[in-house]
Amino acid sequence: MTAIPHLKGLITKDMVKTIGSGSYAAEYCPWSKIAELMQVHAPGWMPECVPNTDGDILHKAPVGGYLQIRFVHLDGTATPAYQQAVMDNRHKSIPYDKISSRDITDTQRRGWCLAAAAVFGIGVEMWTRDPLESGYRHDSEAASEAAPAPKVAQIVGAINAITEVTKASEATFRKAALEKGVHTVAIDKLVEIVNTKLGGDFAKGIEGVLAKSADDLNAKYAPSDDAGEEW
Repeated sequence: MTAIPHLKGLITKDMVKTIGSGSYAAEYCPWSKIAELMQVHAPGWMPECVPNTDGDILHKAPVGGYLQIRFVHLDGTATPAYQQAVMDNRHKSIPYDKISSRDITDTQRRGWCLAAAAVFGIGVEMWTRDPLESGYRHDSEAASEAAPAPKVAQIVGAINAITEVTKASEATFRKAALEKGVHTVAIDKLVEIVNTKLGGDFAKGIEGVLAKSADDLNAKYAPSDDAGEEW
């Protein structure tokens, strides 16, 4: 049986990002950074979704659904499973029959990070609000200053620059909306509007999304009665 490594303290301020705005703003560490750190500091441990009795990874609850996520080492050592509900951007459960593949993959990554914090302590400071170190430091290296995370204005400027030289597609429209903090339910409806009312001009659609707040877009196009009861 392989010992479980303790990885608290690996997440630093420069790794933390912010998504959304207003009441929807939230700090997080990208799942890809968690994966990178685990590959270095917890080699051999892999995340796994525990299936239900039918062999599916989505478990049904009285309202909505959830995943059960654990870590399994290459030698067969397994940790307990941790539940992660499938939720919308307001932390409300999505009705089971409305859960999409995107909802499941987003929940899988979110649940992976939660389970990693519970099992290994990696990123646990994001929940406990313990102070983070100002920069990442390898055991054998001196700490180096990391470049600050890009500001929202820089991200918006980059998106605008791209749409000026390249015809925007549905994919770039969805990416811009996600980075702004718009929920996937609202994005689906906005894509439909761009196709029907703007003739598929996603560059113009991006301009419209960037001109409004995520709160307004979510409230108008992803109301609670459509998105579910209880991210």
